[in-house]
Amino acid sequence: MITRSAFLKIMRSRNLYLLFPIIFYAIALFPGRIYRDSTSLLEQMRIGESSDQWTALYFRYLQITTLNGRYLFLNSILGLVILTFSFHWLMSSLETKKRIVSIVTFMMVASPFIGLFGMTVGHDTTTASGVLLLLGTLLRAKKSVVNQMSYPIVVFGIILSSTSFLGLTAIIGFACSLALIKKIKLSVALVALTVIQIFFGSLIFNVTSASDDLKLTSLLGDIKCIVQHPEAKISNEQWVSINKLAPESMWKLPTSCWIADNAYFALSNASKNPKATATLWARLAAQNPQISMMAHIQRASVALPPIFFSPPPNMIENNYAVPIGYGTADDLQKYSELFKTSVDDLPSRKYRVPLQSPFEYLALFVAFIFNQHSSFWGWAGLWLVAIFILGRKKSGLKIKDLFLVTLPLIAMHLAMALVSPAPNPRYLMATTILGISLCLISIFERFETKR
Repeated sequence: MITRSAFLKIMRSRNLYLLFPIIFYAIALFPGRIYRDSTSLLEQMRIGESSDQWTALYFRYLQITTLNGRYLFLNSILGLVILTFSFHWLMSSLETKKRIVSIVTFMMVASPFIGLFGMTVGHDTTTASGVLLLLGTLLRAKKSVVNQMSYPIVVFGIILSSTSFLGLTAIIGFACSLALIKKIKLSVALVALTVIQIFFGSLIFNVTSASDDLKLTSLLGDIKCIVQHPEAKISNEQWVSINKLAPESMWKLPTSCWIADNAYFALSNASKNPKATATLWARLAAQNPQISMMAHIQRASVALPPIFFSPPPNMIENNYAVPIGYGTADDLQKYSELFKTSVDDLPSRKYRVPLQSPFEYLALFVAFIFNQHSSFWGWAGLWLVAIFILGRKKSGLKIKDLFLVTLPLIAMHLAMALVSPAPNPRYLMATTILGISLCLISIFERFETKR
């Protein structure tokens, strides 16, 4: 007869304890949660169209893992399993007692940060998984005397990270890390692969190029923020260019600068001549530097650290003087959410599993608790600071080596600071997951020391 301690030892050694939260979230959130951008891709593939709007590789990945947009749950459950595996790979790379690693791993997989986010269909989920694999690989390589690394894991991590443009910046950071540990050939190959994906990905994967150039979104957000200011410095010649993109009345209508979507009305015309749009932006930003910089800071607030920068806006209005739900739907969402709680794909909503409701209510209730203070839990800039404060001890690396290992994350944060369209926590979930995990490890180690 197997004793309780022997049973627990078997469960830990084979990581079978992680099956419980995986099964719970697979049932509770079936067929998965999905963002609107991925929904639009499903709609396109169902009618035989394609788009490289969020990289051509992501379109093909989504198409394969949903069987051409028919079964959302295949992608969501696979995403949860991959994210769990990636997180476990990273956690097992740390120099921490196995028992504490097992406890923290279970807690995170049982939390919405892995469980709900993993069941959410989106390029940010796959990117987070890929980045966690790359971070774990770098940790293992730095702790190895000869910088050994698992190449199958590297390939898998690169593929997953390549499903978003932000993930491609993480690959550039990873390539820089490889160059610093004398793996020059692999570093150069990864940079070349990234460049090829950016410029020839649509051709390679036979995916239609999107008509709208999303890389201009951040620039248009700056232009909108500048033009609507009554004291902005704008020449008559620049007004001619501005009016070619959209009517003056739309530009001057006062809107918040926290999200570049408020300038989407000009994206179609701007995409026809991106060079002219970039030139217009550069001149307006130079003439109105404070407005432009503040717009960037607001949109990149999720990536910027304290104490010089403020946290991102809270998903739910936290001004007690404003009526609850004023100007929002029944989910109370006013700004970018930490966790997606709805299924935006209408055909997928009909799929349910027996006795799902009680599990779903519990999962969404926990997600609501975190969402109502998303400005803290989703502030990746804060968690990046935590990584640098706690990471050296937990990883067993010197501070310069810790910097090298976290270069993929740093590259993503820098990219967000430069071209972020909105302070959305999902863009930098890999940072958030690692930062919170290191804090939990530190707490458990303190308790164990006192005991």
